[in-house]
Amino acid sequence: MAKDFYEILGVKKDASEAEIKKAYRKLAMEWHPDKHKGDKKAEEKFKEINKAYETLIDSQKRAGYDQFGEAGANFGSGGGFGSGFSGSGFDFNNFQGSFDGGGFADIFEAFFNGFGGRSNTPRKGRNLEFELRIGFEEAAFGTEKELMITRPDNNGQKKSENIKVKIPAGVDNGSIVRLSGKGEPGINGGPTGDLYVHIRINPHKDWVRNNFDVHSNQEISTLMAILGGEIKVNTLHGEVTLKIPAGTQPGKVFKLKGYGVKKLHSEEKGDHFVKIIVVIPNKLSKKEKSLYQELVDETGLELKKNKGFWK
Repeated sequence: MAKDFYEILGVKKDASEAEIKKAYRKLAMEWHPDKHKGDKKAEEKFKEINKAYETLIDSQKRAGYDQFGEAGANFGSGGGFGSGFSGSGFDFNNFQGSFDGGGFADIFEAFFNGFGGRSNTPRKGRNLEFELRIGFEEAAFGTEKELMITRPDNNGQKKSENIKVKIPAGVDNGSIVRLSGKGEPGINGGPTGDLYVHIRINPHKDWVRNNFDVHSNQEISTLMAILGGEIKVNTLHGEVTLKIPAGTQPGKVFKLKGYGVKKLHSEEKGDHFVKIIVVIPNKLSKKEKSLYQELVDETGLELKKNKGFWK
């Protein structure tokens, strides 16, 4: 039994276009084959999600689906069944075939042919999906990429095309860039579909992004944590000097305001957060041990014999 497209996307039957798009994007990211390599069930699930989305996002297909189910989606833009036809006066018993898959479609086709052929109503072409991987800095500052897209031309022949796409500064992992009119050609003179570019950002070796903020770790010596000092921090916007106050504790986080990622369509930037990692040496020279011992004596700290940090 065919699954309900609304159930597949997890939306109500009166869901708006925006709600359908939001549900689709979430599920498409969750079930994308790249996340489930070699998993045939996940691949089928992804196809199922795409099929449901392509039907429900098209108002004409959706109308046909709502009235006649999956087979009716192919005729939602035809006008015949959506124009008040009740089925009276037409004997379906004259036709052979099952009511699933092609058999039901053949019944529709025979019906339309009996009344002068299929409707020539213009229909929008299919939308295309493309996944694009970009670097951390490219996402932060924006970039332009050239995509190789294979799609049918107006004659139905497969054709590879180079399409340029501008990636705005500040896009995040999972962002979608829509290229209007770059999908498949329309039917019967209808408009061309769109191309949806799904952005995937490669991880950075030193930085982690959270929305428009950047996070990094910075190691300092025990002595610097105790006495204070200055360190150099690499950020998206260049090297910055960060002052470390005396007595800085391990795990302390400093904020470099405005050194994060530029916010989409804005001049405002996120922040860069630096987490301090205090490095304790596991080996000391005789001189260093002697100096640390003097410090112990000076502070009056009692250490159990042979239980010091450095034996």
